[in-house]
Amino acid sequence: MAQMFVNGESVDSISGEVTEIYNPANGDLVDTVPKGTKDDARQAIDVAYDVFQAWWDTPFSKRGEILFNASHLIRENEKELATLLTKEQGKPLREAFLEIQRFAHTLDHYAGLAKNIRGGYVPRGEERRKGLRMKRKGGWGGERSKGKGKGERRGKKREKGRREGRGGVVKPARTTPLTATKGRG
Repeated sequence: MAQMFVNGESVDSISGEVTEIYNPANGDLVDTVPKGTKDDARQAIDVAYDVFQAWWDTPFSKRGEILFNASHLIRENEKELATLLTKEQGKPLREAFLEIQRFAHTLDHYAGLAKNIRGGYVPRGEERRKGLRMKRKGGWGGERSKGKGKGERRGKKREKGRREGRGGVVKPARTTPLTATKGRG
């Protein structure tokens, strides 16, 4: 059974309930996933809130390195992920491979941008001292994707937020919970 990923750990739903995932092409049971509840969401949100400052304090170069490592892991497992995406969603294998590759490319893109984050220098009121002024978007956020082909767009939003120092909680689409839990970056 696949599991949710909360605070760096694989966990089951607090309720213990599961959802069965069937292959739309032949009706075979592919696997089960935890059926997330409001309590599960609250737990994930609380954890995201608690670790936000530590992520914000992580240097941009380290964030980029983390995203590059995630991209590498996705590429190492692209065959397994594409096969799983095909089984759970019924999309052609070639299209599934392309979606996984686009997601890895998105991770690479935002990882590369992490080293180029800039701000404006402003006087600090002390002689020969300047401060770095940066835009800081809101703290952290939640995401939910619906329908086919949303994984890549969800990935772009999530990785841009991670690069900028935002944490978050992601709820995968109902059509691809297995791939989302296996491919968590």
